[in-house]
Amino acid sequence: MAKKYWWLKDGLIYGLSATLSKFTGIFLAPIYTRFLTTAQFGLLDLATSFSAVLLVVAEMQMVSGFMRNYIEAKEKKSVASLTGSVMVFYFVSTSLIAGIVWVGRGLIQKYVPEFDFIILLPILIGLLPAQITSFYLVFLRMERRPRQYLFISAGQIALAAVLGIIFVVPFHLGTLGALYGFAGARVVFGLISFGMIIKNVGIRLNVDHVKEMLHFGAPLVPARVSSWARTYINRFFIVSMLSMSMLGIFSIANKIAGISLLLIMSIRLVWQPFENEQYTKSGSEERFARVLNIFIFAILAFQVLLTIGSPVVLRLLAPPAYWSAEPFIALLSMGILWDGAVMFFSVGNNWARKTYHNSFGASIASFFNIVLLFFGTAKLGLPLVALSAFLSVLIKCLLILRTSQKNHYIPYSTRMIAFGMGLSGMYSVLPYCALTFFKLSVPASIVFYAISGMMALLVMWAFVLVKEDKQWFLSMLKVRTV
Repeated sequence: MAKKYWWLKDGLIYGLSATLSKFTGIFLAPIYTRFLTTAQFGLLDLATSFSAVLLVVAEMQMVSGFMRNYIEAKEKKSVASLTGSVMVFYFVSTSLIAGIVWVGRGLIQKYVPEFDFIILLPILIGLLPAQITSFYLVFLRMERRPRQYLFISAGQIALAAVLGIIFVVPFHLGTLGALYGFAGARVVFGLISFGMIIKNVGIRLNVDHVKEMLHFGAPLVPARVSSWARTYINRFFIVSMLSMSMLGIFSIANKIAGISLLLIMSIRLVWQPFENEQYTKSGSEERFARVLNIFIFAILAFQVLLTIGSPVVLRLLAPPAYWSAEPFIALLSMGILWDGAVMFFSVGNNWARKTYHNSFGASIASFFNIVLLFFGTAKLGLPLVALSAFLSVLIKCLLILRTSQKNHYIPYSTRMIAFGMGLSGMYSVLPYCALTFFKLSVPASIVFYAISGMMALLVMWAFVLVKEDKQWFLSMLKVRTV
């Protein structure tokens, strides 16, 4: 592979590893949807979402601070104290969060009766091991050890899948079986990761390192929490205003839409090191702008293909009880496209070290999402939930872009952003119209999605992408990644 494309190869490995966790839901869907009711499937989604927010809060973005200070610590041969500081912080923060949840479990159960002691226990058991494994994976990324990264990440996911199938199918433990499958895998690989950290790096506590990492990472926490609120809070509105069964239907739509995360996370996981390298190089602003153009076009093309195939994929993954999820897949997948674009829109804020501006945009978008869900979910149901998810992402993008451009201007193409948002928005409502108003059959829907999608992509290729963008895009398609 050409040396300048090292990030593409590593990104593919990192993205494949990271998104296997997302694809686990896809792989297991044909099994879980046939052994779990829509309500049980919805409860599983709600429980994993709750676990995700606990991890975000307990982690406090220490990994961002670790990545920011890692190169300097390596030069000073103080990686052990940097690592030890993270480990000690994780132990304290995770214990505190678990204690708060345990004490407040009665209040939680008041609003979500299904969240009883038995459901909460596997979530809390896996909390600290998940933090340790996640940190070790970040360390492997910084060391550019993609194969070890793949082994740890894929191994944990495979074990969780095997345990989940065993607990759900032969033992008929339902949602609880799937959760204990996740918890068991987290404990096993948490211990493995901790052992590897002790063996290869060592652990020493340095309070100054804790302060430095928190100083950089803590301002990012509101943005992460806001991002979680925008992404996952709709689950709680669906449960409280609709039903757990409706959440199960929404969940399968989300899982299919999440297929595109393979590409997006491949880029995201390698983007931060690449971005940091560009800050000191000339012409970085133009490179950032060109990468955004390619990203929007490439991911939009993938989302079009995903929408075209979604009727067939849905019917392969789930029985008829879940087929009403089809109209929402395109909206959710286009939202994922623009959520991924935030990594480019925020470059100016990151460059100026004003990452708290990212929190501002994310918080406003989350507030908009919550207001729309609060007033519209009960009346309009899942169509409103999916639309709110898409619109809130666009608001987040535009607000972060505005502050970012003020802090450090990047010559992004206004035409590309405007056309991309407009075309993705129009295309994402086609499935709902095709199924609700036109009552199209599956073959007719596929043809309809294909023709309209190709027209949108041709418009962007002919009138939005410049010659240099097209050449770069075509050259990247020819790069060998193995």
